[in-house]
Amino acid sequence: MGTIWKGARKGGSEMMKKLACLLLLLLLLAGCAVPAAEQEAPVLLEPAGMTPDTEPVRRGEICVIHTYEGLVMPETRELSFPGAGILAEVNVCVGSTVQEGQVLARLDYSMYEATLAALEESHAYNLQERELSLQRQSLQLEIAEAELEQLRASGAGAEALRLGEIRAEELENTLERDRALWELQREESELRIAQLREQVAGSVITAPCDGTVLYCSAVEGGYAMSGYPLIWVAEETECYISTDYITAEQIGRADAVYAAVDGRELAVEYVPMDRAEYLSLKSQGLPMKSRFELPAGCEGVEAGMPAVIFLKSQVVEDALIVPSGAVHRESSGYFVYRMVDGAQQRCAVTLGVINDAQTQILSGLEEGDVVYVGN
Repeated sequence: MGTIWKGARKGGSEMMKKLACLLLLLLLLAGCAVPAAEQEAPVLLEPAGMTPDTEPVRRGEICVIHTYEGLVMPETRELSFPGAGILAEVNVCVGSTVQEGQVLARLDYSMYEATLAALEESHAYNLQERELSLQRQSLQLEIAEAELEQLRASGAGAEALRLGEIRAEELENTLERDRALWELQREESELRIAQLREQVAGSVITAPCDGTVLYCSAVEGGYAMSGYPLIWVAEETECYISTDYITAEQIGRADAVYAAVDGRELAVEYVPMDRAEYLSLKSQGLPMKSRFELPAGCEGVEAGMPAVIFLKSQVVEDALIVPSGAVHRESSGYFVYRMVDGAQQRCAVTLGVINDAQTQILSGLEEGDVVYVGN
């Protein structure tokens, strides 16, 4: 029984192998039956109308332009009191529109005003008194001199003449001394009055121009320190352009400096930063900005508008120019592909001024040559 079972297993195995071989043969025959049209790959052709990307070598101006983004800023006036005191009156706040000459804030200087009024009254009275006193002294001197002349005319003795001369000389010396003393006192009094008038006048902050209040820390009843800015006023008609810091050396190397605002090209004037301000900002780690003055009467230019500052340098007016994309670099130098009879011919070149779009060719090409532009 076991022998019969082993024979059956062996016969079945051989049958399975024959079936597998038959199936593989059928698959191969099916593959050979695929139509010829499906077996051949299509030929790739260049799109119709495509030509190499080329540009002629031409002459023209080339330069390097550096740009700096900026913002149109209003001219700002920082206002403060020359002296310290208590704020008695504040008439504006942030956003207030003001007109030139308008009183913005006032210190309580009533004490100084009273002192000034008293001093002015005393000064006027003293002037009158001193004028009368000088007139009396001048009259006394004239009388003494007249009496001395009478003594001389009457033939008075030497002693009488001597006494008359001494009296006249004393009166004259006293008059000159008092005149000089009173002149000094008058100058001191007028100087004190001028100082008080300046203090009283400095107790009021007025708007220096038509504009808008950008900042105000003044509060009625608060204390104002001498020279400390309390109110900032933005002038409506004057603006400037502010950018990230640009050194004076960069400006000096530029052949031209101009700005673009709202699509308009405008002349500008660079304002170098004061050295003390530069050192102060640098030491405090504060951002530094460059300032460019706009020309007078720039209608339509308003604070808040974006602006761009252009620094134009390395200007060559009659340069041989190719697109920068046509120039290639290798270890031995630069080269381009010049088109000759529709084929690209490698050509070594020497470069001059280079910018993002164009490159100046000093040697290796001539005007009218055509170069290949590609990666």
